[in-house]
Amino acid sequence: MALTGKGFTKNIKGLITYYRQGGMLEVVYRLSSYGYLPEWLLFLESTNIMVLEKFNEKAIRRKLTGYEFKVADESNIKDIIDCTGNDSPENAQEIFQNFFDEGHKCILIKDGTKVVAYAWSFTNKYILTFDDYKSNNITILAGKGNVFFGTGFIAEEYRLKGLFPHMIKYMMDQFPDSTKYYTAIDHGNAPSYQSHCRLGYVPLFSVISFSLLMIRTYFVKREEGKLRSFEGFGSPILELSNYVNQE
Repeated sequence: MALTGKGFTKNIKGLITYYRQGGMLEVVYRLSSYGYLPEWLLFLESTNIMVLEKFNEKAIRRKLTGYEFKVADESNIKDIIDCTGNDSPENAQEIFQNFFDEGHKCILIKDGTKVVAYAWSFTNKYILTFDDYKSNNITILAGKGNVFFGTGFIAEEYRLKGLFPHMIKYMMDQFPDSTKYYTAIDHGNAPSYQSHCRLGYVPLFSVISFSLLMIRTYFVKREEGKLRSFEGFGSPILELSNYVNQE
C-alpha cells in the first residue's frame, strides 16, 4: 500500500475508512500490521480473546463425506507442515515438536492420505505469539482443565466446505463436557472472527502488543467500557481469570 503513484487516492481513502472504524489507533494498527512502519520504530498488533458460550449445533448440520478425522502424533509433523505450505514459519518443525512435548493435542482432517486441515488445543495455558514464538509472546493462563484452541489451518482448496465447525466439534469430543473453550483471533482476521462467532464464541477482551523503539509492552482492552490495563514488559503472564470473572 505505497502512498504514492496511481494508488495514492485509493490508499488515502483506505486510511480514512480505518480512521472512521477505530480512530488513529486503527490507522496505526493497519500501517504496522501490513508492514508499512519499521518494527524497530513502532509495532502495534491486537488479538481478540474469545470464549465459547455454547456450541452452535446448527453449524454441523452439513454432513461431510470422504474425510478422515484423527488425533495426530509426532509422526504427523511433516504432514502438518506440508498442509501449511508457504505459510509455515521457518521454525515450524521445532514449534510443533515442542507442542507435542508439552502434551498438547492436534486434530487432523485427511482427504485420502493428504492432511488438508489441522487445529491444536492447549490445556491450562496458551502462548499468544506475535512473531511465531521468537520473542514477542505473552503467556495466558487459562485455568486448570480449560482449553485454548489455536494454531489451526485449512488448505486453501478445502476452505468454505464446512470442515471448520466439524473440526472444532471433533476436538471438543476429546475433552470432558465441563471444559471451557477459548481462542485467540487476530484483529485483522475478520473471516475467522465471524466463523467463530457463528460457532458460539463471544469476545472477552483484546491483547495488544505495542513497542516503540523496541521497548515492548502489553495491554488488555475490554470491549465493554474500553477498560485498558497494563500487563507488563518483555514476555509477561496474563491470568485469564482476572478478566473472565469481571463478566
